[in-house]
Amino acid sequence: MTKPTYNFDRVADVYDATRGFPPAAEAEIGGSLAAILRADTRDPSVYEVGIGTGRIAVPLAARGVRVTGIDISRQMLARVRTKSRGVSVLLAEASRPPFRAGSFDAAIFVHILHLVPDAVATLAATIAVVRPGGVLVSGNHEYGDGASNRAGAELRRLIEEVTGAPTRQHHRHDNANSVFLRAMEQAGATAETRVLARWTESVTARQEIGWFRARAHSNTWSLSEEAHAEVLRRFVPRVESLYGSLDVAEPVTVEFVARIARLPG
Repeated sequence: MTKPTYNFDRVADVYDATRGFPPAAEAEIGGSLAAILRADTRDPSVYEVGIGTGRIAVPLAARGVRVTGIDISRQMLARVRTKSRGVSVLLAEASRPPFRAGSFDAAIFVHILHLVPDAVATLAATIAVVRPGGVLVSGNHEYGDGASNRAGAELRRLIEEVTGAPTRQHHRHDNANSVFLRAMEQAGATAETRVLARWTESVTARQEIGWFRARAHSNTWSLSEEAHAEVLRRFVPRVESLYGSLDVAEPVTVEFVARIARLPG
């Protein structure tokens, strides 16, 4: 059974505020990725699957990297166009990219493989448009232990409790990371894992509640109004208990982790 398609039109106007990188981390990620992509090719042509608002593509373009990205959200693509003229964007579905075989030197996935309906098909289609010897990078956040991490786990548990349906396979990155590494192994690619940036975020219980109430994150979109209200009713006292207060911010360490694979030449 495939997963539903997640179109981020509904949160395009708040995406950067809720999922953006701090400026220093953005610079570090952009610089590290640019160096990785230029390791063998001085002027790489890069394809980003699920480009979103350009969190990755825009910093790369600012460093002179040629980036082409696709997304199924018109509103997210519109945001990229307002940020950079150096990024080419197309409306397209991840498992059916409109490119010829071997069109790119590299491809990037960031926070997308856990959302696409068929990650295996998406990876196969992406490998096909990257040249032999090219690079594929899959990146995501990894959070240290803390109230925010525990609140996220508690929220997933409550959604499962209220709806009777599992959320973990749809909304955790662990499975997507395994699928990526398995696809790379099957393609004969060598892979390594690197931490490209590390920073600290501070979050309050009130922010956690506000994000859920506004349905800012995709694991809330399929909830009915009744289920959403019931999860919110149960979540508010539990998240306040986890933090100890509604408005005292707790710091959490965040890492941007990249899994980097090189296809056989």
